[in-house]
Amino acid sequence: MAAPPNARRPDPTKGRRLLRALARVVALLFVVGMAYTGWYFLRPIPKPAREELFRGVHYVREIRDVGSRQRAIVHTIVVDIPTPGVSFFVTPGDPSRALPLVARTPSALLREYHLQVVVNGDFFSPWYSNNAFDFYPHEGDPVEVDGYAASDGVVYSKKASPGARTLRFFRDGRVSLRPSLDDVLYAISGEALVDDGVFVAAAGSVHDPEAPLPRTAIGLDERELRLYVFVVDGRQPRYSAGLALRELAEIAIRAGARDVVNFDGGGSSALVAEDGAGKVRQLSTPIHTRIPGRERPVANHLGIRALPLHE
Repeated sequence: MAAPPNARRPDPTKGRRLLRALARVVALLFVVGMAYTGWYFLRPIPKPAREELFRGVHYVREIRDVGSRQRAIVHTIVVDIPTPGVSFFVTPGDPSRALPLVARTPSALLREYHLQVVVNGDFFSPWYSNNAFDFYPHEGDPVEVDGYAASDGVVYSKKASPGARTLRFFRDGRVSLRPSLDDVLYAISGEALVDDGVFVAAAGSVHDPEAPLPRTAIGLDERELRLYVFVVDGRQPRYSAGLALRELAEIAIRAGARDVVNFDGGGSSALVAEDGAGKVRQLSTPIHTRIPGRERPVANHLGIRALPLHE
């Protein structure tokens, strides 16, 4: 029987077009996979660096050997606290809410509040990371921190765990890691890492203290006139393995820190700065969901304000 005049005839080229489209997709995935593998394993190692970023704010990048064929890239910010124009900032929170914070990346906070330097802050919850698409929190998701925290005089978390230490910023410009009954303008917390120049094991740390991992820590010198920010790149084979907590403490002590608090690490560790043109410059190389350079949205942050070098 003859086919009706309006019936569609099979297209003999359709199968070939589908195969070509599938081949293009496979080729694209292969190229992306090779590019990711190359970036993950074969990136060039940056050179050591020393730079004055802003008035009273100095940056140091060191490359440290930490074992056979292993290295750690350590980023240090040194802030001379009495420098005119230097001030500090902690992410605001709403104490009336069960989860008082919304997650942001350090870069997002820097842009939102026009800061010069931002580093990730306290341990927080809820949190999980299964893959590049399945993780929590995303930008804007509600979260809470695990320690005492305040912003602009508003205390939004009063939690305290064994070994906790709180970095306090007072209205008169003082900064301290020592307990105080004075009203604080800003406060942010973590785990004790160095007390009076001596390494102390972090109590109940969610990160293995002996494992080489990305790390973040904040320290003060003996007179509490100089603040140190330490961020270690890690979990990036052949680029930077990370450090154990004791190794980080030794670096902080040698730099001049007398008391040091360990902040959230792992995929949360990130250090960014303004580049002088209002854009974000990643000083460290964070690794969120195993993607180098991807910042994790975290609960709170420590921000630094400072004047440009030439004004």
